[in-house]
Amino acid sequence: MNYQEFDSKRLKVYSAYKRDMIIGVLLCIVIIGIFFIIKAQMEKNKFLKEFKKSFVNELLNDLYPGSEYNPSLGIPIGTIMSVGMVKSPDRYHTEDLMVGNYKDVKFSVADCHLEERHETRDANGHHHTEYETYFKGRWFIFEYEKNFNQIIKVKEKQVFDGGMNKRGLVKCEVESIDFCDKFNVYASDEQHLFVVLTPVMIDAMLRLEKMYKGRIMFAFINNQLHIGINDNKDYLEPKISQPITEEMVKKFSSQIDIIGAIINEFELSTYKFKNEEIA
Repeated sequence: MNYQEFDSKRLKVYSAYKRDMIIGVLLCIVIIGIFFIIKAQMEKNKFLKEFKKSFVNELLNDLYPGSEYNPSLGIPIGTIMSVGMVKSPDRYHTEDLMVGNYKDVKFSVADCHLEERHETRDANGHHHTEYETYFKGRWFIFEYEKNFNQIIKVKEKQVFDGGMNKRGLVKCEVESIDFCDKFNVYASDEQHLFVVLTPVMIDAMLRLEKMYKGRIMFAFINNQLHIGINDNKDYLEPKISQPITEEMVKKFSSQIDIIGAIINEFELSTYKFKNEEIA
């Protein structure tokens, strides 16, 4: 018996065994690692969702009693498309819906993310699909009593307004030079434009625009005011790695307080936006 020949075979088998065992162990570690990564991510998301639902809802109701907050819901895409201010997305996500009433003005606010699909082919003929974000930020809807049956749309000049529906509207100008330099204005009736876009309203819109680094758009549609703030931000998003501090509470509170501030500064609760006429 040539034991050296067997030992040579043994060494080959053993080398293969060790190699396969190491690969197997590494694969087990990877699988277990992936399991723990998924588990950790699920636990983190569950905690943040529960925290937001409790914490944000409490802040919201402190400012606007009877309001509702749902981190998983948002403003339907059909509602935004009906305003005719942005083009229809190929992919859409919305969350952090806040619904309530302040000074008899109903409000709905949510984060929105709109994307456009782009398809290309490389030099080898391979097909590639990419999604480009063209709106990411917050969408506000304020509903007041009086239905003017008119439309006013205001959009920053730097924004490509290919998605704006201008049918039945005429381009208008207001007396504010700063406002005309910043925005394009379209209205269904020029006389109605000056009823709504008073100096007080114009100043409030300019102040709101200066608060955000992104682009902003306004649409007065019948008895609603829509405001889209396209600043590439996710609001009301805590980080698991950061402690819950008074500073964070103030930050979240300010993101909720802006709802009432807009209603006050835009005077949406005054007689002009109510069905009753002033005596």
